Amino acid sequence: MTRLNFKLVLGLCSLLLSINFYAQDSTSVEVNKTKFHELSFDGFEALVTPSAELNYEYLLGKEQSIGAFVYKNFNSEINNNYQEEFSLGFSYRNYLYSLQPRTSHTGIFIEAFSQFSLGERFRFINLTESEKIGNWSNFGLGFMAGYKWLTQHNIVIQVHLGGGLFAFNTKKTPDSFFRGGLLLGYRF
Repeated sequence: MTRLNFKLVLGLCSLLLSINFYAQDSTSVEVNKTKFHELSFDGFEALVTPSAELNYEYLLGKEQSIGAFVYKNFNSEINNNYQEEFSLGFSYRNYLYSLQPRTSHTGIFIEAFSQFSLGERFRFINLTESEKIGNWSNFGLGFMAGYKWLTQHNIVIQVHLGGGLFAFNTKKTPDSFFRGGLLLGYRF
């Protein structure tokens, strides 16, 4: 009998202590530490080609985001008939799966984006010579897939690959475009 009473008293004391600790926790003020903005730079593209791409992403909900990107080509060497000089685009992204379950907006994602591009048209005379025959501009839609990691210090590492099709005047502009890269950024 005394053993049963001891277990009952011990059980009631531990129950009261846990309720007391829980009640004290509810009076504390919670601080929202969620970061909603990301700024990233395509470091791989900057190392391989003389061009730069800057990306901004605004985080919505737990699995979605919207963003914008700007691309500028600094390459004066002509390597194809349609030389892209500048692009501006907007995107909508949905995150599908993450290996970091406590961190939002990381892991595998798919993205739909629009892109407005400007460039120059060239005609090759022979293997070493070409001449400029005009400028071009076009609007296109595309899809992309990738993966994003986030460190404890809010540093973002992202790999993505995708492409799309231009919509207008494809006789004087390229038919399609490519987007891909290795981005490094910061979430704030």
